Amino acid sequence: MRFSYFAAVLLIASTAFAETIKFVSPEVFCASCAKKLTRILKMNDRVKEATVDVETKVVSVQLKKGKSLSDVEVSTLIEPLHYTAEKFERN
Repeated sequence: MRFSYFAAVLLIASTAFAETIKFVSPEVFCASCAKKLTRILKMNDRVKEATVDVETKVVSVQLKKGKSLSDVEVSTLIEPLHYTAEKFERN
C-alpha cells in the first residue's frame, strides 16, 4: 500500500514540472543561426520556449508540462537546417 502511494506521488510530481533540455550545437556562429534554431524548435507543439546562446553555442529548450522530446527527436528537428546536437543535459 505504501509503495503505490509513493509511486502515485512520484508520477504526479514528474508531470507537474516542465522539462528543460540543453545541448550544444557547434554550427551556431551568429544571431541568424540562433533565430533559425529557435524558430524551428518552437514550431514543435511540445516546445514552450527555445533560446540559443551564440557565444557558448548552448541551446535551451523548455518543454510544455507533461511533454517530452528524445535526443533523437531534437536532432531530427534541427537536422534539415544542417545543425547538429551534442552533449545533451536534462533537468
